[in-house]
Amino acid sequence: METRRDAGGMEWGVDHTSVRKSIRAARQANPDWGHLAEKMVKGGFWAEDRLERAGIGESQQCCYCACHNADLEHLLWDCPRWEEARKGAGDEAQLARVAHALKQFGDCPMYSQRGIIPWHGAYGSLELAEAVEHADGQLLEHHDVVWTDGSGMHPTDHRRRACSWSVVWQGGHLRGPLPGEQQSVYRAELYAVVRAVEESPSQVTVVSDCLGVVQQAQAVLSGGRTAARRHHADLWARLHRAARARSARGEGTWVRWVPAHVPEDEAGGPKISREDWEGNSWADHWAKESLKDHPDQRARSKLIDECDALALGALKLGIAVYSLVTQDLSLIHI
Repeated sequence: METRRDAGGMEWGVDHTSVRKSIRAARQANPDWGHLAEKMVKGGFWAEDRLERAGIGESQQCCYCACHNADLEHLLWDCPRWEEARKGAGDEAQLARVAHALKQFGDCPMYSQRGIIPWHGAYGSLELAEAVEHADGQLLEHHDVVWTDGSGMHPTDHRRRACSWSVVWQGGHLRGPLPGEQQSVYRAELYAVVRAVEESPSQVTVVSDCLGVVQQAQAVLSGGRTAARRHHADLWARLHRAARARSARGEGTWVRWVPAHVPEDEAGGPKISREDWEGNSWADHWAKESLKDHPDQRARSKLIDECDALALGALKLGIAVYSLVTQDLSLIHI
């Protein structure tokens, strides 16, 4: 099957978030720009080469300069006829011109012709450093109850999202950033439960405020198996192995739920015991503290901001040029 000529770079996925943000910004600036931005992203801008392949144009000769192979990249970025339009397209467009000239995303028509950031070309080289755990206070040994929690920041932007976890017991805690590329608060909550079960040297009750994790963990501890394709199957498998090893040593493992963020004046009442309220509060505190230790967040956020600007710049440049091109009746064929 032949791949579309303007889809190069899409093989490893695209940054959908930057596309949505740039289209929204264009529409807020001018409703007509929003229409043109969507048209560009969807591959609706045509130049002479595509018109000729469609049987609409007679040749691929540029109507405005001596270029004999006038594709969309030439029209938007190189044709001297539209240089003033490019210069007046805004600061983001000038950044996009630099990125295009330097081939920041390689030979990527998906960016140059459609304004879409390729995921691998933009973020593939940025690897997360190893997440380091911190243990403070007394060692975790012979404690019947531990409390766990997970926390996160930037929940609505998966590119920036970073999560952390903690396990708290009387006199100490274990905590750290959530390792790996997959960052979600649910996964952080589950990871905390897994680490609690793996590290507890004797029988233990793990107390979590994530009801979904608690229900599935109870099923696993009761002998249930997790499907290989289930979300976070790697962590559920770790929990199953740890619980089975503990059972073989005669060590019991239980998981129970407590409500989250209960006001202190309700501690000791019917909703939550005072002990559970204090344990849950400290688990929440140390999980949030561990967000500060998340690796590479500053570098990642800087790169994401840059890619957002480049996506918007490519659309601004494309709109500035193509809106003028379509005023020439010789190029209006669609």
